[in-house]
Amino acid sequence: MNQRRDEGAGRGRRAAAALVFFANLALSREVAAAPRTTPALPCTPDGGEAVRITGIGDDFSVTLADGRSILLVGVDPVRATATGPDLAAAAHAKLRAWLIGRSATLRALAAAPDRWNRIPALLFADPDAAPSSASPALSVALAMVDAGLGRARPDPDAHGCWPDLLRAEQAARAARIGLWSDPAYAVLDAADQAAIENSTGAMAIVEGAVTRVGHGRSRLYIAMGGRQADFSIRLARRDSFILTELALSEDRLSGVSLRVRGYLDDRFGASIDVTRGDQIEVLTPLSAPMVVAP
Repeated sequence: MNQRRDEGAGRGRRAAAALVFFANLALSREVAAAPRTTPALPCTPDGGEAVRITGIGDDFSVTLADGRSILLVGVDPVRATATGPDLAAAAHAKLRAWLIGRSATLRALAAAPDRWNRIPALLFADPDAAPSSASPALSVALAMVDAGLGRARPDPDAHGCWPDLLRAEQAARAARIGLWSDPAYAVLDAADQAAIENSTGAMAIVEGAVTRVGHGRSRLYIAMGGRQADFSIRLARRDSFILTELALSEDRLSGVSLRVRGYLDDRFGASIDVTRGDQIEVLTPLSAPMVVAP
């Protein structure tokens, strides 16, 4: 009887962990499941439609005059934290001051809205009064990242904007502006087990040196941070081409420093599932060949 109770409790804990993880996904499954072969759209307003902005939602969705709700692709908006309780409110105020009542150009990326009734899109607005110093052809997502009002998020349809988004994020992080002034948004050290545990169930950015590469039945595990149990990147075998795209090789990863972003899961050990090359930044070059564990 006790064994059945223990098994039931274990299943309950795993189910609860799964619910927490999926409840924190900022991006709908429909967008996340977009084909990996989707052509990268240029990060410009060319070919878009003229719209007028009337509101900014609590989730940083943008409401248009015709009633549509827009999910901004490529940005993970700032949220309030214990150490920065006013971060989200300040970001909302800046965006409202810039965008509400303003004409913009919309490039919708789906014909139908997601389950939250939002249409994923690229949105471009006049830079006057924008909360950043980004270029005149101003992507709203890029302006938010540039001003530290959000982090770059590797959505499938953001691939064409990704180099610009990363550069903007790196500059904001170096200047410690916006969310980057808050320790809760620090890039996590893969060897810092406590910080990793405190960030599970949400988007995180983790960096560290590769210590081991191993294989499961259907996945490649790239361990980082000094101890195998600390943190790993999980890569499905069918997605192993991602390493080639990044000029990486399984047998030469030892000691290479990587930065990875995605949803931090602890159901099978602390890890981030990688399905797109945009999720990984290579911080140091390849090392000498290593022995790949069976």
